[in-house]
Amino acid sequence: MKTVLSYIMIIMFSLTFFPSCDDDTSTNPWIETACDDGIDNDNDGFIDCNDQDCFETQACNPVEICNDGIDNDNDGFTDCKDADCDNECDDREICNDETDNDNDGYIDCDDQDCLGHEHCEKPAEICDDGIDNDDDGYTDCEDTDCADDCGPVLEHCGDGIDNDGDGFIDCADPDCAQDTQYCGAGMEWDCTDGLDNDGDGLTDCEDTDCYYLGYCPCDPIADSGCPMENQHCYARENDPPVCIAELGTLETNSRCTDVSDCVPGNICMALNSDEPSCIKLCDFPFGECPESTMCQPASDSWDLCL
Repeated sequence: MKTVLSYIMIIMFSLTFFPSCDDDTSTNPWIETACDDGIDNDNDGFIDCNDQDCFETQACNPVEICNDGIDNDNDGFTDCKDADCDNECDDREICNDETDNDNDGYIDCDDQDCLGHEHCEKPAEICDDGIDNDDDGYTDCEDTDCADDCGPVLEHCGDGIDNDGDGFIDCADPDCAQDTQYCGAGMEWDCTDGLDNDGDGLTDCEDTDCYYLGYCPCDPIADSGCPMENQHCYARENDPPVCIAELGTLETNSRCTDVSDCVPGNICMALNSDEPSCIKLCDFPFGECPESTMCQPASDSWDLCL
């Protein structure tokens, strides 16, 4: 009898102090029971979504809600800009089906609704593969995107673009002075060094190349500084002076339409009316002006008789 009682006591003790083995993760000490509480519940060294117990849970696999303004799945795209929402955003452009879904005349990535959409992100330029990866017309080191990888962008001397952003285009850029494909035998590339850089017998501002490069501007007041004898220097309202072979004939105060209509020493511009006229240039404050007018400041380069 005593032996039977002993067995009963052992069984009751076991039921009291040893938990049952079942699949209930809420009481199982060997499973991460909560995947969003910041606690290592099963003491295996991994917390929440870093624990393999949580890999398949909803807490670690969020779904994009398409109308709350939040990037729920943390993929960098919010609401209708997320491809997950293409089927729910019927009133917006679906950005990869070649259809004008919202009937606004623009399809897929041409539609502003798709701005920033993952399907419309342009690929980055790879700077050493010989391919125009971002389809902008420039390849590898010709692309400004590669400036950090390739150093300064070089001027391409025949594309009509200021590739290196220095204000000079193609053959007008000193970088193209020795380009024989697009710019002939060379140009005077340094207009202040006292040297005949291109070997044509003319040095610095004596060389017409320096006029075209903008280093030797002409004087519209004195009508001087043009590189050729038959040229005249004309002032332009918002641009540097220009040398023109055609000689203007309209006198001061005459109506004009073009920069070279007036006689040299005048500028064709409109003041207080819509009709431009020839206005005499002067050098403030001592410039000579027609009777009843005075030399008044107008710009850093020249002034007007008003």
